[in-house]
Amino acid sequence: MKKPGLIILSFLFLAPLSQAESLSDALKKCGQQQNSLKRLVCYDRLVNDIEKYSGLNDLLNVPAPLPATGAVEQSTVPSSVTATRPSPATVAEPISTSDFGLEARQLRQDTADKIYSTVKSFKKDGLGNLVITLSNGMIWKQLESSSLRVKSDQQVYVEKGLLGSHYLSRDNVNSRIKVKRIK
Repeated sequence: MKKPGLIILSFLFLAPLSQAESLSDALKKCGQQQNSLKRLVCYDRLVNDIEKYSGLNDLLNVPAPLPATGAVEQSTVPSSVTATRPSPATVAEPISTSDFGLEARQLRQDTADKIYSTVKSFKKDGLGNLVITLSNGMIWKQLESSSLRVKSDQQVYVEKGLLGSHYLSRDNVNSRIKVKRIK
């Protein structure tokens, strides 16, 4: 009777020693699970019982490799994906905090909101919309069915509207037509 008890007792002492696997082995074991839910449960179990794994202090003392500044490791990026950074010449200059959010307004302030010119020629396209050539070389096409009487050598203006639209009209006239620049 003493021998079976001694054998059982020796198995109880040797069992924890045989289960002392390293953390990297346990991670590899969890990574081999095909079912994603089982793999997640395995990783959760690892996190909850992290103290029982050997080699944890060795892993924590190893410094992580850092990539060089601006460089991307080729092993982590698939060959079909390339990461590029814009060159310093293409990067816009930083905007001061007092001008933040006003960039579009500053661009708009640099251009005129209304230009005056004289009508060089005009014609109607197949849909009955006007195509107007101005003396400054611009060609504008009417986009909607509103009407405006235009004659050659008459002074007109084109003004900016909302959302990038443009309108053609004359002074002292209360109508205008929506136009699009062709040339």
